[in-house]
Amino acid sequence: MIQQRYEGRLDALIVLGAGREIHLSYMRAREAARFYNNGGTGIVLASGGRGLLCKTKKESEAMDMYKTLLEMGVKPEDIVLEKNSVNTYANFACSKQLLAERCVKTLGVVTNYSHMPRALKIGDEVMARSPKLECLMVPVCAKIESVRDLVGEVECFLYEFAFKRPSDSVKGLFRKRK
Repeated sequence: MIQQRYEGRLDALIVLGAGREIHLSYMRAREAARFYNNGGTGIVLASGGRGLLCKTKKESEAMDMYKTLLEMGVKPEDIVLEKNSVNTYANFACSKQLLAERCVKTLGVVTNYSHMPRALKIGDEVMARSPKLECLMVPVCAKIESVRDLVGEVECFLYEFAFKRPSDSVKGLFRKRK
């Protein structure tokens, strides 16, 4: 079950990649490092491949976030990389085993506010099969510096209205577009 707010120390954080929005991945990694440096967690899982829209990137989002986390003071042994996911569903699905191997029971989900409702729906569905795993919210406030940033936030917000039920949010990711 996913709760809306975190309290106390978490076993781990999962930092969700942001696809082509590289600045959002950077902001998410910074928030995770801040949380880690304040004693909020012992493990930071950076999750993100090259994404469906990032075929020209040479490194995974997870690797980009790894560099940011190191720069921000997170110890290398406390960082776990998941470099195969291409969307939010895959972030959770590919990370599930990595979390189980580390006996994680409380997990903070790090993403921006506009992505959080969708991420929590998908996370709840994927992680529901993991008894004793509790997901909590660690939101990032996306700084809007350009029209592109604003359009991205509005796009995420509107995307939420496309899915009325949690199961639709996952099924909708695999629909073929005409």
